[in-house]
Amino acid sequence: MSMPTMHIVCDRDDFKQSQVFAESNYWYVLDDGVIIPLLYEYGWCLKCGKMQHVEIVAQSRWKEKADKAKSTLDELESDKSKLSKSCSRWFFPKRISEKISTFDRQILFNENLLADSIDGLQSICAQRTVPHCLTCSSEDVISPFLH
Repeated sequence: MSMPTMHIVCDRDDFKQSQVFAESNYWYVLDDGVIIPLLYEYGWCLKCGKMQHVEIVAQSRWKEKADKAKSTLDELESDKSKLSKSCSRWFFPKRISEKISTFDRQILFNENLLADSIDGLQSICAQRTVPHCLTCSSEDVISPFLH
């Protein structure tokens, strides 16, 4: 399986770049040991002279992530509750037990996403106001570059 590639060409200054946009993991580790995954997007770094991962520091994007995790969490808990209520108190087949176990894992995952989003809002957005390149740390970036 090949990764998606973007070819960037500028006729004015004969610039060419091919970039494979693969997922990466970036995070902050706070003083109390809390790990916060970073939100990032692709932007143009003037120092690197090419497309790079650029940190997202906008509160609206962190709130959007938190709202999405909260709504998914609410839906999962509702679905789990409906499934549990549909079962007899004495009849709990293995198949339904496995489904509830899957709901529990998904609920835990979304609870962690929600906690990460809240930590990101409180920590990252409060401290950083300017996006920066995650490769060279330069704040001379044009972001968002892709929509």
